[in-house]
Amino acid sequence: MTERTYYILTFGCQMNKLDSELAAGQLEMAGYSLAESAESADLVLLNTCSVRAKAQVKATSLLCNFTRDVAGKSGRRIVGIMGCVAQQMQEKLTEAPYLAEFVLGSRAVSRLAEVLERLAAGERGILALEEDCASWDYEAETVSRLNKRSAYVAISRGCSNFCTYCIVPYVRGPIQHRRPESIVDEVRSLTDSGYIDICLLGQNVNAYDYDGCSFVNLLERVASIGGIRRLRFITTHPKDLCIDTVRMMVNPPFAPYISLPLQSGSDRILGLMNRGYTRGQYMEKVSWLKEYLPGAFISTDIMVGFPGETEADFEDTLEIVRKAQFDNIYSFVYSTRPRTKAASLMSDVPDEVIKARFKRLLALQRQNHIDRLKRFVGETVEVLIDGVSKKDKGAPCGRTPQHVIVNLPHDKCDVGELVEVTITGAGIRTLLGKVTKRIL
Repeated sequence: MTERTYYILTFGCQMNKLDSELAAGQLEMAGYSLAESAESADLVLLNTCSVRAKAQVKATSLLCNFTRDVAGKSGRRIVGIMGCVAQQMQEKLTEAPYLAEFVLGSRAVSRLAEVLERLAAGERGILALEEDCASWDYEAETVSRLNKRSAYVAISRGCSNFCTYCIVPYVRGPIQHRRPESIVDEVRSLTDSGYIDICLLGQNVNAYDYDGCSFVNLLERVASIGGIRRLRFITTHPKDLCIDTVRMMVNPPFAPYISLPLQSGSDRILGLMNRGYTRGQYMEKVSWLKEYLPGAFISTDIMVGFPGETEADFEDTLEIVRKAQFDNIYSFVYSTRPRTKAASLMSDVPDEVIKARFKRLLALQRQNHIDRLKRFVGETVEVLIDGVSKKDKGAPCGRTPQHVIVNLPHDKCDVGELVEVTITGAGIRTLLGKVTKRIL
């Protein structure tokens, strides 16, 4: 019997990346092996994101492309879809023009083995969703890791914040937490296997609370596990960031990096977004980070064009950007998402105004990025190799403890290798360097 192959195309957040690793593990236990490309695979699985309209359109367009060419090179291709778009659109994705042969909801990764059995029996148009997530967890040994040194470990899933623009609570469900013992056991198993970079995941990671075990309690337990070189966590919600977490991050093995999404610098817009903090409270937490972690990188997310955003609101955002001096900014334009409260608000900001504001924000953050990265030139830093450069094809690249990308065009390195690098140049978002020492 010819070996069956699979390929997973992953879009969106780090939680989706972990879900793809969970799905890959189930496929491999069912006898599938990883194909070289989606085009050559017997089974193609699209793991999708619907946080923004553009991401959803991209995923559904790709689905149509694959189902139109359903035979593929092997003559028997199966095409399925999972993740947030699957949870949102559900049975529509089994109908024309999409014609997915199976739809796996964002809270139903564990049902993939069942779906594979039904596919083997000849069933198509399978809808696999899961609404009851009260006891959410996963078996760590079923995860097929893509990297031998870095690993995502989920501590919670879903979100109960209901920011008015965000679809996540509707497609991921309310927040549920894993047992701390399960998390600690997984991390310990990973470090025993040589993993040195651990990233704790949650849509609202620092809201973790399991039977009195708080996020700070969990961090203490995980940080005490030997073998971790970099301990990170994402995504942090500003309203839930406490001083105890910041103080803890001063000590190893915590990486000097944090993502703290701002979204808007206007108190009025923050209220309309239901973010749960004011600009003053946000800046107080930025001041904690700069006091206790002066060398750490602070990344943020900023939305432009939320319904009703005035020029004064936008200027409030730019003022925060200037004061906070963020090391990295992910900026994006507001897009209406179904079922969210903001969908009922009139998007009265003209497109040309939104584009002009976005351009101004990009110019400001570009200069911030350049200024912040220049300080690395001439320094020697530790870099964990995680792939190949997008700019210099075939050249290895990795990340510093501050999560900054370093391209190494003059060196040969394997994914997972830890090296010492002298920084020779700085761009807008990335650094250039040369390996001076091989550590692991």
